[in-house]
Amino acid sequence: MTETLDVFFEKDLVGRIREESEGLSFQYDVNWTSNPKSFAISASLPLSGNFAPHAAKRFFANFLPEGDVRAAITRKLGISISNDFSLLKEIGGDCAGALEIRPQGSHFHRDGDFYRGLSLAKIWETWKSGADVFATYNRDGDIRLSLAGAQDKLPVYYRDGKLYLPQAGAPSSHILKLPSRHFKYLPENECLSGWLAAGLLADVADIELLTHEKTHFALIARYDRANIDNSLKRLHQEDFCQALGFSHQSKYENDNGPDISRVFDFLSERSDNVTQDIASLIDWLIFNVAIGNCDNHAKNISLLMTSPNHWRLAPFYDLVSTRVYKSISKNLAFSIGGSRDSGTITGTHWSRLAESIQVSPKLVHQRVEYVLEILQANFPTVQRTFKEIHGPSPALSLVRGVLDSQSKRLLSQLRK
Repeated sequence: MTETLDVFFEKDLVGRIREESEGLSFQYDVNWTSNPKSFAISASLPLSGNFAPHAAKRFFANFLPEGDVRAAITRKLGISISNDFSLLKEIGGDCAGALEIRPQGSHFHRDGDFYRGLSLAKIWETWKSGADVFATYNRDGDIRLSLAGAQDKLPVYYRDGKLYLPQAGAPSSHILKLPSRHFKYLPENECLSGWLAAGLLADVADIELLTHEKTHFALIARYDRANIDNSLKRLHQEDFCQALGFSHQSKYENDNGPDISRVFDFLSERSDNVTQDIASLIDWLIFNVAIGNCDNHAKNISLLMTSPNHWRLAPFYDLVSTRVYKSISKNLAFSIGGSRDSGTITGTHWSRLAESIQVSPKLVHQRVEYVLEILQANFPTVQRTFKEIHGPSPALSLVRGVLDSQSKRLLSQLRK
């Protein structure tokens, strides 16, 4: 008998995922499609049910962890690392956005939300032992949490300075990112980059650092959650891999993923405020080049549903100066006018980008100059605030060094 998973939006059954020989399939529930307030959960999964081949598999697999984190959680659960269906069954209770994925017929309705106290000291001990924190805390009792990406992180509920672990389908409010075993000062780097971005970009996910034994953890507020009538609600969203029908394995342009012009074209079709969102995305691209964030791939930008069938560009997230780490590629996830090397982008490349997204080259050149000016002007204030709260960190000089060298290089090459 084919196994089935139910997909819910709030308390409404949206449809069902079925395990197939080639992965999985999805079908909307008739009550959902007949509801005038219903919506397609993804641009790649229209309500008509006429999906492209593998569209359902790609959409739902994009909710799942990748890399070492995926390996650790599948080992713990005793399932194949390649089995998306089984992984969704086990940890699909709290995903990015508003959808909840549950075994068919399992208990869904709950009276209130349930959370268990969580100790940062205990998390730190787990991390120091060499264990994967996400895998350790998942499926502990009635806990079913999923986050995409390869970094070890944990969905948590954070209130009044205390951490809690969601249980019995309760939503998380924040994402707690652990220190990296491979890249020093990563939480500090992300916090600093996020604060810099907040002084420039239209909307950036709030980020702060928690500290235990002089070790920093990044705590990011989830933009896909909102407090409504004293209750935490999930907000629907999808990243650009999901929206455009790409696998998480194709999140980089060079891995057969979408190029940036396709992202802009889709945003122009989908956004309720095209002018503002296009401008924000241009500034985001320039910001990433300026701070040396070469991991700005298609899963690191998303659309947020503001009301049924109405979408806006989501707040920006996962902003890190990757150029401070010598082992990470200096090639950008999205090429700029044909150039993938973040250190060799000229004015000609910016002009080509502008033409590909149907924007004035002069405007893009002006935005490059403006973004660099704002970042240079704001860095001392951000640095001072960081030191006042968290003390000195090598991340400050590392990020500043990249920003200075990138700014000098970009300005000198803008006329070429």
